[in-house]
Amino acid sequence: MSARCSATRFRPKSLSKTALRRRLVPAEREQMIVAEAIRFFAEFGFSAPARALARRLGITQPLLYRYLPTKDHLIQRLYEELVVDH
Repeated sequence: MSARCSATRFRPKSLSKTALRRRLVPAEREQMIVAEAIRFFAEFGFSAPARALARRLGITQPLLYRYLPTKDHLIQRLYEELVVDH
């Protein structure tokens, strides 16, 4: 897969536009990011760009990185969610 991905390929399947536009408290926003990131990376693999994940979430990439500063932090957080906490 090329580094450039079509916008439609990464569109959300489970998030409504209303849910994306509502202002969330930080803990809710982070949980939303993590939950969707699990589905996103399961579908496209870890080589998929974080920019596409942000687009799928309906947020900007800088907002994504406000919660998880790098893609490595994001992957570590997913690992903690899926393996350590269970």
